[in-house]
Amino acid sequence: FVAGPVFLFRTTTSDQVPEYRVEQDQVAHEVSRLTDAFALTRSQIRSLENELKKRISGDAVTIFDGHLMILDDPSFIGTCKEQVTKELLNAEAAVDRVAEKYSSIFAAMDDAYLKERAKDVGDIAKRIVRNLLGGADAPTLRVEQPCIIVADELTPSETISMPKNLILGFATDRGSTTSHASLLARALGIPAVVGLGSLSDAVQTGDLILLDGTRGKVIVNPGR
Repeated sequence: FVAGPVFLFRTTTSDQVPEYRVEQDQVAHEVSRLTDAFALTRSQIRSLENELKKRISGDAVTIFDGHLMILDDPSFIGTCKEQVTKELLNAEAAVDRVAEKYSSIFAAMDDAYLKERAKDVGDIAKRIVRNLLGGADAPTLRVEQPCIIVADELTPSETISMPKNLILGFATDRGSTTSHASLLARALGIPAVVGLGSLSDAVQTGDLILLDGTRGKVIVNPGR
């Protein structure tokens, strides 16, 4: 049971991925940008994994295995390169398009573990696109006091990147108790309530909330 001020975390998922046609003589350059972005993403995920291993032990340390599996899948990068070489699509749009296809295949599966891979693909694709655009590693949290993070949904890389000493708990609109972010929060010993629907639309940064991780309940501005 924790109480604290809300920090509303909005990811930049709605950012438009640039899409344009590349000239034939630019194809090789675009393919090499793609290769570099995949390599950079792989090294970022490896360092997140190492960070995780320092903090916890047990099953949750394998959370990023799915990310690495997707990055190392020759057909994933192969299909992205094909979009560039055959469709003359820029690298960012190629990754976005291929990731969407992969995500929808995983999301349609009955198996909960495989369903979770759809989110991994989305997380990885965002990171690759961000790297292609020369963006920062991830949206950083400028948290200066202990708070409860409220978000639509959190990816494993967003969860692990947060300053653990200042996070009292997590509350998200989407997600399930088997989602990566939930498993990670449990492993890090941080109370979390997921699948709340539209909490992030109902609160603002600075609101006070009570979070009961055991019962899966959140009370906004108690006493008002």
